[in-house]
Amino acid sequence: MQTKDKLITGIVAVIAVIVTYLIFAASSAGLREARPATTSWEQKQEVSTGQPRAVAPVTPEVGMLPPQNEFLVRYTDDGFSPAEITVTPGKAVTFKNESSGGMRVASNPHPTHGFYQGFDQGQIVPRGGSYTFNFERVGVWGYHNHLKPAAGGTVIVRSQ
Repeated sequence: MQTKDKLITGIVAVIAVIVTYLIFAASSAGLREARPATTSWEQKQEVSTGQPRAVAPVTPEVGMLPPQNEFLVRYTDDGFSPAEITVTPGKAVTFKNESSGGMRVASNPHPTHGFYQGFDQGQIVPRGGSYTFNFERVGVWGYHNHLKPAAGGTVIVRSQ
């Protein structure tokens, strides 16, 4: 009977080790998949010599560009993505036109654009064009494409 108990205990222990390994391997794979892919953006980092050097390009999550001083909002035929973004004062948000039409980003309300004075692209850009605005004022700022006012989003500027 003791041999049978030892055998069962050994089998349970081996199964526990295998399950633990599989869980660890699966969670590690998930973390690797969550890492950004590469893009044309480059950032600098300090090396042990204290001198900056260029490192391999990285792709940030949608909405953020390295070194997190600039944020990207894409405008497509489906609207702005992400539709809501949160930044701290002094950060720049770049709106890139990836739609089949023109884009002119402006503060709400349409057509006066008066909620955030100065937040108005002022000109239409075709596909591939972009507009960058530095958000200095804390608040919740709605915006839209002046050419398609129903397409809009929100920039939340919040102190840290």
